Amino acid sequence: VGCSARILHLGFRERYGTTPGKYTQILALNAVRRKLCCLPSDKTITEVAMDFGFYHLGRFSQQYKDLFVELPSITVARSREQNY
Repeated sequence: VGCSARILHLGFRERYGTTPGKYTQILALNAVRRKLCCLPSDKTITEVAMDFGFYHLGRFSQQYKDLFVELPSITVARSREQNY
């Protein structure tokens, strides 16, 4: 792109208001949430989290809660409630 990685990083932050890493994390957490909203009974939250690259599950759970203001287990329980 014709500029240093630092300039690219700063430009990204200026345009999107966050770092490229945090932006990628938010995209992944949103993808996890979409999967959890229709989680089959034979799949676990852990499997879904790991499918999207979250290997430290305590940290994943906290990041999920920080973004969506609920634990992943609550998302699953609520979506199963709505489907009955």
